[in-house]
Amino acid sequence: MIKNLEQDSDTTTSGYNFTTEFNFQMPILCSFLRTVEAAYLPNPYHNSTHAADVVQTLNTMLQLGGKKYAPSPLELFSILVAAVIHDVCHPGLNN
Repeated sequence: MIKNLEQDSDTTTSGYNFTTEFNFQMPILCSFLRTVEAAYLPNPYHNSTHAADVVQTLNTMLQLGGKKYAPSPLELFSILVAAVIHDVCHPGLNN
């Protein structure tokens, strides 16, 4: 896929390593994410799929240079969690 995007195939990105950085276990993070996903309502737009899209887009922005705006691991973790939960229980109604 990198070749399709005409990017340098030697370009690598590193993971966040939050479980090591903040000393919690992956099953705890997965349980939290499953609980949040279950709290999203099944409306046409503000649903868990939208949240996943926002998280993925944010991750892309961070990997492409946005980390300078959130330089600490705590700031990175916080904005990614905020993206995950930003529309929990949104009723799906607009003005």
